[in-house]
Amino acid sequence: MPHLRVILGHHVGRVFSLKPGINSIGRESSSNIVLDPESPASRRHAEISCTDGEWEIRDLGSSNGTKINGRLINRKTLDHHDEIVVGENVLVFDYSDRATAETEAAASNAIPGDADGVQSAPEFIAMVRSLPSKLTLLERAFAAYTPQRALFIRQIVIAILAGGGATLYGVENDALPAGIRRYGITVQPAHPWHDAAGRTPSAQQSAFGIEGASVVLEGEIISDPERFLPRSEIEFLKKALVNLHISETHVRIAARLVCATRPESKHAPDLVKQHIETGAESDSAFHLLTAAKARAICKGRCNVELSDLERVAPMALLHRLRPNPKAGSPSSELDTLFSAIFGAALETA
Repeated sequence: MPHLRVILGHHVGRVFSLKPGINSIGRESSSNIVLDPESPASRRHAEISCTDGEWEIRDLGSSNGTKINGRLINRKTLDHHDEIVVGENVLVFDYSDRATAETEAAASNAIPGDADGVQSAPEFIAMVRSLPSKLTLLERAFAAYTPQRALFIRQIVIAILAGGGATLYGVENDALPAGIRRYGITVQPAHPWHDAAGRTPSAQQSAFGIEGASVVLEGEIISDPERFLPRSEIEFLKKALVNLHISETHVRIAARLVCATRPESKHAPDLVKQHIETGAESDSAFHLLTAAKARAICKGRCNVELSDLERVAPMALLHRLRPNPKAGSPSSELDTLFSAIFGAALETA
């Protein structure tokens, strides 16, 4: 059955299943979808029903009207991903399965409440534009100690900006700075995926937290890191990421990426069905989008591109997957695995 996914308003993040018959929307307590009593929506605002397999929405003479994709309507047949505006509430009509709808709802939390985001703020723009050159200087500083550590400095910064919801992917454990190890932070090497006991690192172990990373940036490795990337800038950028705009298209693709990691999904690629026992949870989509935002600004951009989602997918999702112990480690197939997941997401988005 289809669903309504709330992306703005009183029930943001919730998913409402539509039942056969009439589904009423309004402030009235008897409505199937009850809106905030203080909402500018009418008591009996609109209703959705299904006739001959087609779902239709009808405005019930509301005072402020009902909009579909920005246009006022009296009655309209609904299409997958139509945006319905009722008062200040925005609901998306979703004809996918409930698990997908819930994942898209979690992903939509990455869309800022402020429609303009922070893209137009001069301080933010200036800081983002200067970030790539500062990261280059940091890499050179790391390289003076060991080239291997310089290779993952950008992953470290992305993980910090993403609030710890990312893994250092493809980094060997002997390249891990002692200061990070002291905080119990580990990395996820490219090979093998899990240890001899068949266990993946837990999210607590492999998610890279600000506490461990700050040791690297405060003098454990570099004598004067504040020259390159001041702590104040890191904290400013972390907060700004919350309000960085991201398109509905990218939100949808991120949700489908997460769904494609689940072997029970009909859209999961064969490699997932072979090697994954349990896929990523719905909230992983939010962390994936946050990491994509972080990569974008590390590239000096105020907008997220498709390549950001593709590149950070292993960082954001790998430690959230449980491998199938019967299939053995995918080892060298990890890159191929995530390529297949990304391809499946694009096909179904």
